[in-house]
Amino acid sequence: MGLTVITAPAGLPVSLAEQKLHSRVDATADDTLIPRLVSAATDYCQSTTGQQLCAAVLEQTFDRFPADGILRLTRLPVLSIVSIRYTAADDTDTLIDADDYELIADDYGAQVRPALGLSWPSARAIANSVRVRFVAGTADAVTVNASTNTLTSNVRTFANGDVVRVAASGGADAALPTGLAVDTDYYVVGASGKTFGLATAAGGSAIDLTTAGTGTIYVYTGQPMSETLRAAVRLLAGHWYERREPIIVGAIQAEISFALDALLAMNRVFV
Repeated sequence: MGLTVITAPAGLPVSLAEQKLHSRVDATADDTLIPRLVSAATDYCQSTTGQQLCAAVLEQTFDRFPADGILRLTRLPVLSIVSIRYTAADDTDTLIDADDYELIADDYGAQVRPALGLSWPSARAIANSVRVRFVAGTADAVTVNASTNTLTSNVRTFANGDVVRVAASGGADAALPTGLAVDTDYYVVGASGKTFGLATAAGGSAIDLTTAGTGTIYVYTGQPMSETLRAAVRLLAGHWYERREPIIVGAIQAEISFALDALLAMNRVFV
């Protein structure tokens, strides 16, 4: 199996301001380096735990359809299936109809199975013959248009009536668009593609957004991004920032693995 990123997240789970606060950095000289370290730390933490923080479109490949009929996806939480394609016996790239399979997913696992009464087709026995493209992640970064009272997500497509919450990342200066509040349920209205409005009741009028907010604005369903996993990202990125080489010359060699592993173990899923 392989896992690749098709559409990367629009933001990072830890902002530049948050990481600089963690690392006690006031200067701006490393403002380009620090987000790169955060990105690398995010990749490490996500790969270790199997948890996707910021929403992305991913593609997982299989050499064949499994004997038990279950395609097990290794990055959670899975929000939706974009497509399933396979290489047929005649070497053609073939799309499976969305009505022919079902996704069974929660915070602990994600399985794709044939619909009731159906079975997977016969795929050619080659590497990466089966390709499942899906959306995974806890929160999706959005752009806010205060003049139209709309938000546009990076990868997710919401439907009218979906219940979501909002958050702002970016340190002390981050702020939600005026009209929205944290820990509050909102209902998607006027959905068109990845653009939508938010209302306080299902089918209600879109909330008047008088500002676009500051920092990175996220929309999420269910639980917000794990604070323990975000702490692991900050810890690892901060360690890499302070220690540019793997060995500390002239000092007792020590690892941060215990603290890091403790944070990651709380979020690890087993597929």
